[in-house]
Amino acid sequence: MCIDNTSTVTLKSNIITGNAVYDGPSGDPSFDPVGYGGGLYLANSTAILTNTVITDNQAEVLGNGSGLYIESSAASLLHTTIARNGGGDGSGVYITGTSSLSSYVMLTNTILADHSVGITVAASNTTILNGVLWNNNNMNNGGEGHITVTNAYTGDLAFGTDGYHLTGFSEAIDKGVNAGVSRDIDGHQRPCGSAPDLGADEIYCLYLYLPIIFK
Repeated sequence: MCIDNTSTVTLKSNIITGNAVYDGPSGDPSFDPVGYGGGLYLANSTAILTNTVITDNQAEVLGNGSGLYIESSAASLLHTTIARNGGGDGSGVYITGTSSLSSYVMLTNTILADHSVGITVAASNTTILNGVLWNNNNMNNGGEGHITVTNAYTGDLAFGTDGYHLTGFSEAIDKGVNAGVSRDIDGHQRPCGSAPDLGADEIYCLYLYLPIIFK
């Protein structure tokens, strides 16, 4: 997916998985000349992404942002699962821009797992993470940009067989902050427990309603 030069874009409950960006033969304009952003390339835009899964994507060998590449954009990512993306620089998320066209990105209630670098923020750019579960990254964050991380955890994802739904053993459960998101990627109620779960999925609540008997 490529989003470029868009005033405002809103994405809700999307799964971006199993894609690969290819640089192509030298000089062939029919191929992407950059090879950045194995799952999603976002540039010169304002975007809100809610309940997004970005998994198992592949950037070109010289590209940045194995899962997600953001350039010169303002973006808010709410409840995002970013896992097992590869190729390129190995960053799950790569955020860049120039001093005059920098990026400002907010990630709230995020899972970032199984990358060489969870998130890379290049110089002159700003990123704020509030609520994040790190797992099995060689480095959680890198780059010379400004990054602020609060409410961070490290622990077992305990994904289901599809690679993004949570099971009852996941450390993501009840670790999120209130992001104003009342449903998860499946349309289930959020939060289920005492606080929202991190990532796109909210573990399903099974309610048992007992009758009231008056004697």
